[in-house]
Amino acid sequence: MIDGFAPIGWLDVVIPFRAGYRPIWLGLGAVAVDLLLAIIITSLLRVRIGYARWRQIHLLTYALWPIALVHALGTGSDTRAPWMWWLTGICTIVVLVSVAARLVARRPTDPRVRNFAVGTAVVLPILVATWMVVGPLRSTWGKKHVTTPSTSTVDPTSDSVPGS
Repeated sequence: MIDGFAPIGWLDVVIPFRAGYRPIWLGLGAVAVDLLLAIIITSLLRVRIGYARWRQIHLLTYALWPIALVHALGTGSDTRAPWMWWLTGICTIVVLVSVAARLVARRPTDPRVRNFAVGTAVVLPILVATWMVVGPLRSTWGKKHVTTPSTSTVDPTSDSVPGS
């Protein structure tokens, strides 16, 4: 919203899948913002809501990061830029190493939880890399155009939903 590339308003930042420009990818960004807000708010209220409930909500951070990453790669106009590759690669390595260290330091009591975490940490990067090749790395992926079913261009200053 701040860089002006995508014509979105404030509501598009917090209400998922509302935007007229790349609604899926911007919607994932709104989901990530909502999860982040939930984590921040519940962290501030931890004493009132109790540790168990706070921990359940705080575990959403494991979903937040990949959702935000896919949002950035799917929506971003800089996805093919070398600096973005470096930044994404370094951040991904740091997150995967952190998850692995967490699993080693504090093994889940339920082996199904551990197996799910390890499987996700292996499979998710492969899925994202495959999607990148068939999607965001294509030369036409980051083109700036927004159309409604009637093929009219969306006004970048408008907060209205296309076609409404």
